[in-house]
Amino acid sequence: MALLQLSFLLILFGLSDGATKWKSEFHCPPRSHQEQAHSVPLTEGLFLPVLASHPPGNREVHQAIVVIHGAPREAEIYYKDLMSVVHEQEKASMTVVLAPVFADKSCAAGTWSRRRRHLVQDHAETPYWNGPNIDWPAGAESENAAGEHLSSFRVLDVLVEWAASEYSNLQRIVVSGYSAGGMMVARWSVLTAQGDHGKSANGVPLRVIVGSPSSFAWLDDEMPAESCRLDSAATPDHRCSSFARPTDADRHIRQVWQCHEYLNGQDDAWCKSAGTQDGYEYRHNPISQCGGCWCCKRKIKACSFDEYPFGLGGLYGRPELIKPGSIRWGASRYLQSQDPKVGKRNSEIARTLRLRFATKDVRFIMGAQDNEHCSSTFCESSCQALLQGTSRLQRGLNYMCHLQHVLAGYSPTYGIYQGGHWHLAAFKSYQFLTWAMELQPQNYYATARVVADEGREVDHLSSWWHFYSVSACIERCDKTHDCKSFAYDPWQGRCTLRDKWVSPNSPIVSVESDNAKLLTYYRDRFPTTTTATTTITERARRTETTTTTTTTIATTMAGRARRTETTTTTTTTTTTTTTTTTTTTTTTGRTDLLHIREACYAVLDVLAQGHTCGSRIDWLVKHHSKAPEFAADSVAREFPSQCGPCKRRKTCKDVLDVPAQGHSCGSRIRWLVGHGQTQSLAERAVAQEFPNQCGACNSPDQSHQTNGTERRPQMTTRSRRRRRRRSVTSTLPLPLPLPPPLPLRALAEKTCLASRKHVMLCSMF
Repeated sequence: MALLQLSFLLILFGLSDGATKWKSEFHCPPRSHQEQAHSVPLTEGLFLPVLASHPPGNREVHQAIVVIHGAPREAEIYYKDLMSVVHEQEKASMTVVLAPVFADKSCAAGTWSRRRRHLVQDHAETPYWNGPNIDWPAGAESENAAGEHLSSFRVLDVLVEWAASEYSNLQRIVVSGYSAGGMMVARWSVLTAQGDHGKSANGVPLRVIVGSPSSFAWLDDEMPAESCRLDSAATPDHRCSSFARPTDADRHIRQVWQCHEYLNGQDDAWCKSAGTQDGYEYRHNPISQCGGCWCCKRKIKACSFDEYPFGLGGLYGRPELIKPGSIRWGASRYLQSQDPKVGKRNSEIARTLRLRFATKDVRFIMGAQDNEHCSSTFCESSCQALLQGTSRLQRGLNYMCHLQHVLAGYSPTYGIYQGGHWHLAAFKSYQFLTWAMELQPQNYYATARVVADEGREVDHLSSWWHFYSVSACIERCDKTHDCKSFAYDPWQGRCTLRDKWVSPNSPIVSVESDNAKLLTYYRDRFPTTTTATTTITERARRTETTTTTTTTIATTMAGRARRTETTTTTTTTTTTTTTTTTTTTTTTGRTDLLHIREACYAVLDVLAQGHTCGSRIDWLVKHHSKAPEFAADSVAREFPSQCGPCKRRKTCKDVLDVPAQGHSCGSRIRWLVGHGQTQSLAERAVAQEFPNQCGACNSPDQSHQTNGTERRPQMTTRSRRRRRRRSVTSTLPLPLPLPPPLPLRALAEKTCLASRKHVMLCSMF
């Protein structure tokens, strides 16, 4: 039962591309959405089965989203899930969702749908691809018995042209694909003439969104260096700066280790001296790499790395020179049919395709937890694919760096959502919503964690069966009179609306708090008065960045937009007649660094192995939720010569356990406090007596908080007033820009608890 349940889930989530043969989910007629089944004419005897949310001819439709299914051909599931997102964003009336089926079996038009135009006859059939799962995503030709063969790329071209003609008021078209569908649109965007200069052949703006494919078509013969494709799990900060043509040794890809069972005459001594035999590498390891045995082996493969569909090699202007029926044969015929001027020789074709691709609007999206090794999971594990990286995330990030390496001046745009390999997690991500539906609520900001004092609850959006996006919560807050901010749970997709104004300097909960994963979103609107407190509030630094984690490599790697402007602000209070001039620094595109030593600001734009110190600190703050001072300290320790001034000063709390002649600094401080000394005097005395060990306790800006059980000096009324005045006039931290919501730990079908890894196990009813 558990095995059947897992098999169903793998099909449901579309964890499917590569060479694995999957059970087809194509049904003729469709099991559901029969009213949305339409037929797109291809030739006189062929049609493309499509699920469309609006019938052809609807003039109220302004945008079209084409979504390509995964290897199991689960177009109905992709259609249903994307429609749920469109309805949630209230875009259904103006958006047509088109889910074509690249079938693996023939289906008659009369069986598929009765809702079709006169151009499609009852006897017309679907083109189908029944080969390995890599064929239709790579543009191979169909296998119809009637003798009509069409490249899958040509079929997608026809669908784009059909949408532009049938929905006459279209303002833009988005072609998206996930998993195997992502493999298709990634290669289609390279080979097709559609999308040149961001427009389709009909002149309609065209955008392509590539979602977590298993592999890519490399644009030249230089592959990532071995250091860029390690077996360890990739992280979102993975970058590759070294590319070269693989050597013969590099082309021998080693699979994962597995146990070797000794045959006749084999023993530990044989394993130690076996080396490489018959395509396997043997290793005797006392600390076993393969688990449960002493002798391990792994298979070694040699491959041609740059031939299509993994590169552009083998594409020729004379398809008759290629084996008929092969993937390269179909792709070459497609290239010549759409543009005979693309070239005859492979070098000419590759150069033309690179120039074309640089003008297109192509974006990439991948999951932060989609990083399991492809040799042990459901993705392309051929030697050609492993030369691109060992996991989907690693391959995607390598490809982003590859595009910048190959295309001069090109800045690929990509986004990373929090989640594994699941199409619905991608559809609900902030990047997809922004790119596909132009949703940009820029009047809201977010804190790093939920604020400590949230205020009174005025409403909430929460459902066991529904995942609410940030946009839905913002819309509800805008419609609620008393809503000033809301707490958002990015894992469960729910929010609680609050009546409290939140400012950039509102205290937030600690990392160890139970609700540390929640975020507080607040409006960029504060009440204004003419008091001194308002003057300080207006001096708060504002970060001016776009409200998405879409990453542009040119900005990240070159560290450009790191400019500070110094402006002079004149403020007047009602209690005095004097005018106070305050100098304020506005930082563009930089995280809150006010808690870092002033010397650190001088090196924020210094390059440290391809990235600036400031960009490295930003990344740690945004992606690892580190406090700015600790992020700066980590960068300073890693790059002491470039970013050394950002090293964090030790505090008294850091040296409490350091021994000083038989006793720790903390025990000596506690002894003095217990004998009548105040906390500050005790720390200062110990620091002066043992400067090498406890010197950090002599800093004038110590908080004097060593632990919660120690005695504190009594404060007079006057000292409390002074402390309050100091806190009011202190510098406020930066407001954080709105990060994308972290999707998704959501519900699929009935009750689904999604693990953050590749395979999502659900409890089904």
